[in-house]
Amino acid sequence: MNDFKRFFAPKRPEDAERQLTRVQRQANLRWPRQQTLLGSALRISPEASVFRGEREARAVVVKKFWELESRRAFVGQTAEALDRLASLGPHPAFSFNELLATSGHLGLVIASFEGGTPVDKLLEKPDVNRRQLIKRCCDWQHWAEQGDFAQTGLNTDGLAAEINRILQNRVQHRDAGLLVELGSALLDMLGGLAGKPVLKAPGHPDFAPRNFIMREDGILSAVDIHRVGKFVKTRQSAMFLVSKDFREMEISRPLLFGLDRQELRQFLTHGTVPAQEVNSLLIFFIGLTYFTIYARNPGKPRKMRVRRRRIRVFLAHLRQGKRISR
Repeated sequence: MNDFKRFFAPKRPEDAERQLTRVQRQANLRWPRQQTLLGSALRISPEASVFRGEREARAVVVKKFWELESRRAFVGQTAEALDRLASLGPHPAFSFNELLATSGHLGLVIASFEGGTPVDKLLEKPDVNRRQLIKRCCDWQHWAEQGDFAQTGLNTDGLAAEINRILQNRVQHRDAGLLVELGSALLDMLGGLAGKPVLKAPGHPDFAPRNFIMREDGILSAVDIHRVGKFVKTRQSAMFLVSKDFREMEISRPLLFGLDRQELRQFLTHGTVPAQEVNSLLIFFIGLTYFTIYARNPGKPRKMRVRRRRIRVFLAHLRQGKRISR
């Protein structure tokens, strides 16, 4: 974008209420015959904000991408990813939110709201069958892949650059020492992973319990699908495991690499991680997910203590050379 457009581009409001007002106004100007009434903010961030609302008496989610340079790309990828899933046809047990309207120019995506309980909330309930719930999420991912796999070499240069970018900005982090220790260990691991084959597949780009909704009719529905393409399966699996693990507030069960041993093995038996990647790439990506989450948001004091302890478990097991067995 040239300097003239950048200068006169409206700035993103910092306040959630002002963001909501602007997004609602833009949506109603763009689609005057289908008026949208926003009710609350589900997420506010510099890159994209998400709002709950109604459109023609239908519950919807409205996502607003703020960066002018990338709006069309983000909106286009969201539409392409949801169109691909729609092309798979209906499934009796799985679904995803329906795309209703998009505007690349405004950076707006309107999709159906999936009512129910997020899986991350269900996993916290003592009376829930955790293994069955985790299996359902794995099965959704397998369905979304539809056998569309590709094998390629691990991009160690790109991963090293990702780690180094975070390390360069560590000064403001409340636990910079541990962040450096973990980042250095991951960079050392990368040296032995250069050129290692990895399996990629489509599916949910942010495969985490918070992005799945168990509807009242028993259907598992995926939300927040915002990228298209094939993703490293092992990295997606590590994301799910660590996202689940970081929500728990105590370490009270046998752990392997900071994760519950029994559920980890169950997760692996569903074939979510290629067998040849379990004792190398999965361990690396578990550590990388800890690293990126902790660098971005260490959490409140109590949560920070739990996350620090989990990272210490991971580093200790890494030094001991422990392996994961199916």
